[in-house]
Amino acid sequence: GRLKASFYGMPKTGKTRLACTFPKPLLIIGTEDGTASVVGTPGIDFVQLQKTDEFIEIVRGPVAGGRWKSVVLDTLIGLRDMRVAESLGLAETPTVRPNARQNKEAYISASGEVKSLLRQFLDLPRLMDLNVIILSQEQTFIGEEEASNSDIIKPSVGSAGGKSVSDWVFAACDFNGQTLIRPQTVVQEVTIAGKKMDSYVKTGKKEY
Repeated sequence: GRLKASFYGMPKTGKTRLACTFPKPLLIIGTEDGTASVVGTPGIDFVQLQKTDEFIEIVRGPVAGGRWKSVVLDTLIGLRDMRVAESLGLAETPTVRPNARQNKEAYISASGEVKSLLRQFLDLPRLMDLNVIILSQEQTFIGEEEASNSDIIKPSVGSAGGKSVSDWVFAACDFNGQTLIRPQTVVQEVTIAGKKMDSYVKTGKKEY
């Protein structure tokens, strides 16, 4: 054990299913119920957060008590948005994300607080035999400063949750991965002009 990992990707690309291949018993701490793909899998427990304070209560309590071999946060942006909603005094996390420009201070504050929460979470493998995994949706970042100063815009793809949090999580983890779905291909040997060559043929199926 003792691995810190983060995975990001578009919805329905197998992030939760991938996380659930880690050693069990395994706990998913969810910001919403995205467990349909793993419901009923032996050795997997699920708890859904109602507020961000519960995250650290779970981390300091049952998780630190050693009940699980792997713990998954699903998702990073869900935790950040929950914290933004709390700082704006909203009763629950809205389905439409608050405008980041209009609520810039709330987002900056939430990013710092989420880092503080995750710092304690990511410190656990140093203290005990535990894998921690952070899941997030995928986001493309286009640097506004770069765009205004240059003709070349350099977009980067990372985990949604704000660039500062995303970059910080990447640096803090031992392993970072991206999930995607692509057309499945197989290698077939073909003979062209008397020479045998490998040809890549699409099967019509998809692979994760």
